[in-house]
Amino acid sequence: MPDIKSSGSRQEHNFSMCKVLVVEDSSVTRRLFESALHDLGITEIMWAQNIYEGFSLFCEKNADLVLIDWDVDDNKGLELAKKIRNDKGSVNRDAKIILSVAFADPQRVHTAVQAVFMNILAKPL
Repeated sequence: MPDIKSSGSRQEHNFSMCKVLVVEDSSVTRRLFESALHDLGITEIMWAQNIYEGFSLFCEKNADLVLIDWDVDDNKGLELAKKIRNDKGSVNRDAKIILSVAFADPQRVHTAVQAVFMNILAKPL
């Protein structure tokens, strides 16, 4: 994950070595994520449009951070996150996961938290 340097009361983060996997089927949202990640200095971004590509890339590249669209593959984003956390073939069960949701209703948030997500990102960004 990032290198953190302290300069006075401000911390500077270096995300240049961070590997990020984005599992998102919307080209508009992919462009928004790409812009935000590049603004953070992240250059190693992997893209998947479905959960099967996502898990395969995750295992192949050992991503530090995974951004998953809840609605990918007809609401199977949660399934991918659980697989990353629990599957014996997962290369990093402790990877940071952010679930992006179009509708952040309380039930979805509760379900995601129970599935050990670190963060919820409500869309639109």
